[in-house]
Amino acid sequence: MRERYGDEVFDIRVDASIRFAETPLAGLSILQYAPESPGAKAYRSLARTVMAQGQEKAAAAVTAVPARAGTS
Repeated sequence: MRERYGDEVFDIRVDASIRFAETPLAGLSILQYAPESPGAKAYRSLARTVMAQGQEKAAAAVTAVPARAGTS
């Protein structure tokens, strides 16, 4: 994956487990069904990483855009 996608691949790994297979039967997400499972913890970690990366990119974009003359 990393050879093909490079930096787009995160270091966080979400391993398969029986809990994932059980969630559709329960009608819940893994975060609701088994919130303390390794899979749920991995998804929360991945979400935090993606959000932090998005915030960094947004901050970089804001600082890279020059202010227009005559606007406030």
